[in-house]
Amino acid sequence: MNDLRKTTLTTLEVAEMMETEHWKLLRKLDGDKKSEGIIKILTDNNFVVSDYFIPSTYRDASGKENKCYEVTRLGCDFLANKSTGEKGVLFTAR
Repeated sequence: MNDLRKTTLTTLEVAEMMETEHWKLLRKLDGDKKSEGIIKILTDNNFVVSDYFIPSTYRDASGKENKCYEVTRLGCDFLANKSTGEKGVLFTAR
């Protein structure tokens, strides 16, 4: 698992590169009352979610533990393909 973590980015890093808020990225992954998230769709269709996104946490400046994901290369490719316009182009390039 340690080797895998060295080849991942956190959703915090991905959100920054995508120039979006972290909570918005988490909502895409987890879904909300209005729509299913990417993770549920992958799970329901028998994809191995950990090939894309690995549950994790981080501590904010106040010391509070918050949810995030480790995003694999495949997960980054997936998110890049779901992004459109200039932001999608720039994230893919990064």
